[in-house]
Amino acid sequence: MVCLQLYFTLREQAHVSRAEIPARTLEELLARATERFGEGFARCLPGTRVWINDDLVVGSARDIALAPSDEVVLLPPVSGG
Repeated sequence: MVCLQLYFTLREQAHVSRAEIPARTLEELLARATERFGEGFARCLPGTRVWINDDLVVGSARDIALAPSDEVVLLPPVSGG
């Protein structure tokens, strides 16, 4: 299973900071996470930055293959002042 790390609003919506989710692609991982964590989670995804094993995913590439040992970090946009 892929390890999913969540921060800020995504963590608040999911009520967890870490989850193990079976997925073969990034797209499948995000779909399964949305199924598990709901619409509030889905609303926070646009603009979210994605890292896979410490490498930033650039652009909208969602067909990236994942291995069970991968760690995916989701960091939503933050604002403040």
